[in-house]
This record gives sequence, structure tokens and C-alpha cells, in this order.
Amino acid sequence: MVFTDTENLIQAMLEQQIIPGADYTFIHHGRLVHEVTTGYSSVVPIKRRLAQGEYFDVASLTKVVGTVPLTLWLEQQGRIKKPQ
Repeated sequence: MVFTDTENLIQAMLEQQIIPGADYTFIHHGRLVHEVTTGYSSVVPIKRRLAQGEYFDVASLTKVVGTVPLTLWLEQQGRIKKPQ
């Protein structure tokens, strides 16, 4: 399969408990070729199996993934300046 390296990386992260679960799909040339839901959606306080299509809470990532890159880009454009 074309996506073997990616799938191996996800599996390694699951085995090393870097991530508790994963819900991923591989699409090749517009066709769904592989779909996997595995692991847990939560481990504390209760371990709960991940369900296919479950939504993930990414609120804690918003600042890192959205705000920081946008702020740096605006600074590069000269549209904002760092406070002194």
C-alpha cells in the first residue's frame, strides 16, 4: 500500500502511548482505500474506546496551530509589532 509508512508511524505512536487513539482514512486518487479507528478517546478518569467518526477536542491546540503561525506571519508582513 502507498501509505504503509504513515500507518506504521501511527501504530508506533499508539504502541508507545504517545497518542491514545486514532481515527484515520487513506484516500488515493479520490477513492477511499483504507479506514481505521483504533485505541481510546479518553484514558483518564475512565478508559473509553474510540468510536468511528467521533469528534476530537482540539481547543487546546488552537493557539499553537492557528494563532501563533498567524501572528508570526502578520509580524513578517509588518502589520503588527512585538511589544517592547
